[in-house]
Amino acid sequence: MTPQAIEAAQDADLSDIVTALAGSAEAPVRRGRGGYRLPFRPSGSALPLPFVLRRGSVSFRAGDWRGALAATRVFAHRNAAGNSVVIGRNFRFDRLEVVFCGVGNSLVIGDDVNWSGAIRIRGHGVSVSIGSRCDSKEGRIVAAGASISLGTDCLIAEDVELRSSDIHRIYDRESGELLNAPAPIVIGRRTWLCGGAMVLKGVELAEGAIVGSRAVVATSVEEPRCVVAGNPARIVRRGVIWKR
Repeated sequence: MTPQAIEAAQDADLSDIVTALAGSAEAPVRRGRGGYRLPFRPSGSALPLPFVLRRGSVSFRAGDWRGALAATRVFAHRNAAGNSVVIGRNFRFDRLEVVFCGVGNSLVIGDDVNWSGAIRIRGHGVSVSIGSRCDSKEGRIVAAGASISLGTDCLIAEDVELRSSDIHRIYDRESGELLNAPAPIVIGRRTWLCGGAMVLKGVELAEGAIVGSRAVVATSVEEPRCVVAGNPARIVRRGVIWKR
């Protein structure tokens, strides 16, 4: 399939893009009852049901043909509706898996982004925003019940995980109060998350932060250009800059 054919569909609904790709050996897509079915599931997924791309479940817009190819890596649960994907120009991906569950959620990716890894968006009105020139090496984003935002020029190393929810709810036994409500994550521009680091719900990282390998960040870091490490993570050095 030629890039020109994909460009013709890049501003269409996701189902139309899948139709445009269906004749390509690169994306063997079959049309079935109720929508378009891809003959595979996300690799390593323990989910019992295949994902079905239904009309109206996900809208898709890409800045060029490279981004349009990512349509084949977007999956939607059967209850998904009114979700959207917007991808900037020159998007490159490898082993990408985007899964929507819920209504009115969105994924926005800036220009010149290089991304591999999984993005899960679950809830109502939840968004994931990835700034221009970000780079992920098998990172994982789980936005469940609260949004996640990455500034420009961030570097996400292998096995990094950002999680805006604990998924399972914890209540106070006496009062019934919810103790672990989802909360948004905000990652400042030019932040480097080293291999295996985890950023938990409600965390904000200031510009230029470096999160050490295997660190667990449970509280916000308001000071820019510092290094945090450990579990729980704490500041171990200040006044740093880093280069790719």
